[in-house]
Amino acid sequence: MAQNERSPKKQIASGIEQIREIIFGDQIEQYNRQFEMLHKQYQELQHRVELLEQKQTEHDQRLAEGMEQQRATQADQQQTRAVIEGLKQELEQKIAQLDQIKVDKSQIGQAFIEWGMKVKQTGITQS
Repeated sequence: MAQNERSPKKQIASGIEQIREIIFGDQIEQYNRQFEMLHKQYQELQHRVELLEQKQTEHDQRLAEGMEQQRATQADQQQTRAVIEGLKQELEQKIAQLDQIKVDKSQIGQAFIEWGMKVKQTGITQS
């Protein structure tokens, strides 16, 4: 008896599906096609987003590498400036020493001239 009860229920359900198919069949197929098309578009967009994210990651990595190279270059430039500044100071000290030596030579030369003049004056007065 339970089987007989199921049969009429199945028949009613089957009849309702047929009526539904007759009334809404074309619309449901159209909705299914649109849904499939939207699903394909969604997958395509998702793929594009993944590609863009990958490119963004690569770009970020290249940018980080470039910034690191720039920092290294700046550090090298600072070191070079420090070496140049040290060399300038050393050169200035050497120039100052040379100037001191020149002054000493000038003083010695002046002393010789004065000594020569004194010798000459002494020699003139003795002759």
